[in-house]
Amino acid sequence: RFFHLAHDYENPLDKLPRVWQAYLAVKRQQGPTVRKHPITPEMCDWLDAKQASLGLVGIIKRAARYLAIYLGCRCSEYLGPEIHWEKIILVSCVRPMRKGQYCSWSDDFDGCMVTFRGSKTDQYNEGCKRYIGRTGNLRCAVAAFHEWYALTPEHFEDSSDRPMFVMPNGKVLGRIEVQADFRLAARAFDLPEERIGTHSCRVSCATWLYQAGYSLEYIKRHGRWSTNVAHVYLWEGTGHHDMVKRMSEVKFKLHAHMT
Repeated sequence: RFFHLAHDYENPLDKLPRVWQAYLAVKRQQGPTVRKHPITPEMCDWLDAKQASLGLVGIIKRAARYLAIYLGCRCSEYLGPEIHWEKIILVSCVRPMRKGQYCSWSDDFDGCMVTFRGSKTDQYNEGCKRYIGRTGNLRCAVAAFHEWYALTPEHFEDSSDRPMFVMPNGKVLGRIEVQADFRLAARAFDLPEERIGTHSCRVSCATWLYQAGYSLEYIKRHGRWSTNVAHVYLWEGTGHHDMVKRMSEVKFKLHAHMT
């Protein structure tokens, strides 16, 4: 039922009243779905500081964390241990860019173009591309990639067919480890850690964009949502607290009152 509705197909239970009644009864018994909370900027700052002493491990985790948040990555698109080879971001899927042009990892790149090979929105089978640039602050995936390349350039130059986020031990960064990091950060801020998971990065992408003032249609396109299910990923926050002030200062004349 969920996938039918998510892709604008007819509800398969509409013509099955008894099944529908049983479904609603199960839903009432289970209670409402528990939504995941987004990762907050403060949680990222805390993790960045805590993992700064981990060397290459901390740098790789920082690069993965910000790429996942800024691009709304699904777990299968960048994490292990089970590798979905048709989806996971490979080294060759991330290309450095400088001043709007592709360049080499050894250059002073100011952004990266990421190709999602298994995107639901790739209707023309050309790959779904998303760009991330320098942020100018510490929450920067591009800066993390620069640090990573400086330590292990061979990862970027000789292994384009391997997953991007391979740790120094040779294993792909795993879901359990990433979730443990996020929940540790949640605990540090007295937040409900059971509401935090690896899918929180995707929630964070939508929520951070929403709090930054981007429209729902832009959020859907950037995060690769094909329907309005993106509403589920939006959480309210202080990003819109100036809404009333902005409304109070608007200046206009209503056309209907003009003579």
